[in-house]
Amino acid sequence: MPFTRQALAEGLHATRSWGLEGAPLDGVFTDTRAKVPGGLFFALSGPNHDAHDYLNQALESGASGLVVSREEKLPSDLPNDTFVAVVPDTRRALGRLGSMVRAHLDGPVVAVTGSVGKTTVKDMAVAALKAFGTCGRSPGNWNNDIGVPLSLFALEGSERHVVLELGMSAPGEIAELTEMVQPNVGLVTTAAAAHLEFFDSVDAIADAKAELYGALPAQAVAVACADDPRILERAKRMAGDRLITYGLHEDADVRVVEIRLSAEGLATVIELEGQTVTVQLRALGRHNAVNAAGALAIVHALGHDVAVGARALAKGFSSSAHRLTLLESPSGARVLDDCYNANPKSTAAALRTLEEIAPGAPRAAVIGSMLELGPTSATLHREIGALAASTGVTWLGATGPFAKDIVAGAIEAGLTSAVAVDDAMELRDELKITVSSEHWLLLKGSRGQRLERLLPILDLDERGGSA
Repeated sequence: MPFTRQALAEGLHATRSWGLEGAPLDGVFTDTRAKVPGGLFFALSGPNHDAHDYLNQALESGASGLVVSREEKLPSDLPNDTFVAVVPDTRRALGRLGSMVRAHLDGPVVAVTGSVGKTTVKDMAVAALKAFGTCGRSPGNWNNDIGVPLSLFALEGSERHVVLELGMSAPGEIAELTEMVQPNVGLVTTAAAAHLEFFDSVDAIADAKAELYGALPAQAVAVACADDPRILERAKRMAGDRLITYGLHEDADVRVVEIRLSAEGLATVIELEGQTVTVQLRALGRHNAVNAAGALAIVHALGHDVAVGARALAKGFSSSAHRLTLLESPSGARVLDDCYNANPKSTAAALRTLEEIAPGAPRAAVIGSMLELGPTSATLHREIGALAASTGVTWLGATGPFAKDIVAGAIEAGLTSAVAVDDAMELRDELKITVSSEHWLLLKGSRGQRLERLLPILDLDERGGSA
């Protein structure tokens, strides 16, 4: 979405700017390795880097404009036609650019956050809303104060709908992102034990997630999962009669009334205002039935026909790589690949899914340490180990700094075959010996554990699928 240089100087609150004459700038980047001819480069600074040291590289990558906070770092031989905006804080200026883009969007915007399931609900909502026209989205998990404005700028501007994911690691961040994107619909999936390194309780996490409701525009619709008491209470208090609920709870407005699971996916029956729709999903896990209800609650909040959205959801959605996807190795072993990320709630859901879709089969699991859980880390990892044992896992490999806690919990719960290692690749030989053609294997861990590295050992590609 191009902007004139004058509009950018004003919108970014530049204290000084020049190079205002010239073609509008189209394309934004923060990484000099990207090639963006005619683009606008934001020189962001972090604890370990300062992009002001790479302004020449940004120009070589095609930048026609620079947004800087350290004017003295500008190259002495800067081309005369380069647009320059000097701002107090380049990261905040990037957020202001996001607000500028939002003001030019034609269609309604949906914002989704939560400790678990936000990416899946976003992707499901996009699939459902495509029944009613084009739908833009934030790529992957571009959900912070850098990713959200970049997602906005990447839009065409004429999309019928836009669905954005909002993430956070500290109080106040969701409120700021909500102010930026001005959503017409805002949904919170759940508050769970994630980021406890930065919060002292799950209640504090719920407060931070519910900032979305407090920052919604006056006419926006709030959507909340009725199965999460913390989120539901905050949504009722902050949104009042602008609230739509979803979930398994009997009082949910968009209610999951039936779930049928198999290794091929799930079928769920969802009820809304006396109408029932059946959705057949290429996704595993009971929790994905609730995620589907959340996506259809968004469809309902926007005033669309839920039955039409349900058909589009069934047709257009499939799980992303490393998000509870089922793979089959050439030997016949089934691998439940859920190694994109992990927290206690999502790990528990993955273990229960393995139990449900593989009854009677020998089951194994590699569980990586879950990060950012703060003082509760050891206890939460022991609980996951115990759950692995109670759900019928017969062999357990645990990796990372809390591997011994996972194994201790499993052994206390009766599992006799469990091993703890620092790095997942130390399990190579054990996996080759343990996992037979009859086995079902779960891979689940935080992103830092990189459990996808184990897939080639089973003759599977790290990206998912046969090698």
